[in-house]
Amino acid sequence: MASYTIGLDYGTNSVRAIVVDTTDGRVCGSQVYAYAHGDMGVIGDVKDPNVARQHPADYLEGLELTVRGALSEAGVEAAQVVGIGVDATASTPLPVDAQGQALALTDAKGQPKPAYHALDQLINHEWNTQMQGNTGANGAAQFRGFYGSYAITVEHRGKTFVGQFDLQRDQREVQTVALRSVRKRMSLR
Repeated sequence: MASYTIGLDYGTNSVRAIVVDTTDGRVCGSQVYAYAHGDMGVIGDVKDPNVARQHPADYLEGLELTVRGALSEAGVEAAQVVGIGVDATASTPLPVDAQGQALALTDAKGQPKPAYHALDQLINHEWNTQMQGNTGANGAAQFRGFYGSYAITVEHRGKTFVGQFDLQRDQREVQTVALRSVRKRMSLR
């Protein structure tokens, strides 16, 4: 029977799940859940503007919906899953086996398994959209990206403007971001 792993990435605004075939590192399914609570998933603190929290219920709902969605997209049954990897923006839980040994994406000799390469490719390349460019005369720029949260930085006449937006499944695949009265360099990450 084929075996698969699940990768979970808990970010600031969403949780993402992927299902990876352990034989070749191929990503078979993925799903993204944007947190429901707060402002774009972030719960601020009026006493400290540098604090950003997420609602615990969003973690649990995001876990359930993304894993079910990714498994469904992949056509994989839960019994075929042999491991789960988790990473988070803040404190990161460490999955362990029944004996308390840390689970990893490397073999006993420390060599990367196919799932390691698949997750590296997905997280560091496919889920990572970076762009620089100029806006048009109407103050708009276009790009193609993956579902998730984006930070935008605009520099104009020596001033820097920042913002944030989300691409979600129910939006168009090509999202246009209009920038009013800004016509200089723009970068996305």
